Amino acid sequence: MNIDFSTLFAAASVLSGIAAVGHAQQTRIVPPHVATMDANSAITEFLTLPSRTQQLVRGSEFCTTTATLTEVTFRVDARASNAWTATTLNGFEAWLGHAATSVGAVSRDFAKNQSGAMVRVFSGNLQLPAQVNGRWKPQPWNVAIKCSTPFVYTRASGDLLIETNFPWANNSFNMYMIDCHGGTGTGYPYGTGGKIGGNPVGLTPIDSQSHPGGFLGVLGGFPTPVIPVTTPVVVLFGFSDKFFGSIPLPLDLTPLGAPGNSLYVSPDIFVATTMTQAGNQLRLDVHLPVPNNPGLDGVSIYAQAAFFDSSINALGIGFSSAIGFRIGLQTTGSQFLWGNPSGSTGIIVDHYIAPALKLSGSFN
Repeated sequence: MNIDFSTLFAAASVLSGIAAVGHAQQTRIVPPHVATMDANSAITEFLTLPSRTQQLVRGSEFCTTTATLTEVTFRVDARASNAWTATTLNGFEAWLGHAATSVGAVSRDFAKNQSGAMVRVFSGNLQLPAQVNGRWKPQPWNVAIKCSTPFVYTRASGDLLIETNFPWANNSFNMYMIDCHGGTGTGYPYGTGGKIGGNPVGLTPIDSQSHPGGFLGVLGGFPTPVIPVTTPVVVLFGFSDKFFGSIPLPLDLTPLGAPGNSLYVSPDIFVATTMTQAGNQLRLDVHLPVPNNPGLDGVSIYAQAAFFDSSINALGIGFSSAIGFRIGLQTTGSQFLWGNPSGSTGIIVDHYIAPALKLSGSFN
């Protein structure tokens, strides 16, 4: 059976309106959607070793005309499995200003990105608080650069430019990974899978291509010989994680003979597949193509796998945990430049990846 994915995704795009953000808010998240989920990447160059950095942020990401900024805050990456002890960056400095360039056209020459004089808003020792292992769960915005003097930003004067620097003197390398976002969508696991062979079955998102024209990737696996490699598998993709028709989700499947299993997604698209075997592991790897339609930006899709084998439970079906995807365009509202603390030029680490951040102050 042929499924018109373009029609399905287009319908979802129409139904997924984005609420307007009121001017009364005193914080702005860049990019906005990571307020409720971990961003989709990380870079090791920011705050991990002495360096000079610039981050250019589109003014349209956080204000209409002007903003008075009092704090710039970051958070650690929730995908890393580490827990970090508190760290101090000695002799840390930060400046805010207006950019002479734009996102996508950042110069490797630090000075060429500056429009006029930068305003130093922090000078001293920056405290990086201890962090727990928050695998996949968005971490608190608690890596804060508090402005000694509020910075008045005007969109008509250019995009926002954030510059930081801390020297090698009294500092060393650390693995304090800051949450970053690239120019695609993002994915995150949620829920608890039913047990197959005594272990809950989980899924991992592959979201590096979750943009129009890319795909949504679902990866899973567990040890053999729990169930045969030929076990039929259906990956369910849905447009809702709240309702299946009029039935609220998640739906406990214990009454149907599948104790410990739940339905987390509305089953709108079915992808039948089989697993492969790699050593002593059974592997599930499914890619759902995303139509190349820019109107899909911001659409949410959810996924869950169902394994069909009579040995699993009385229902004969075992359900995995779930994944949420948010489709994003191959653009970004921010760009990042990194270099030596005393250098005049830097490296554009990735044309799409930059730290996610929270701006505090007043916004107009």
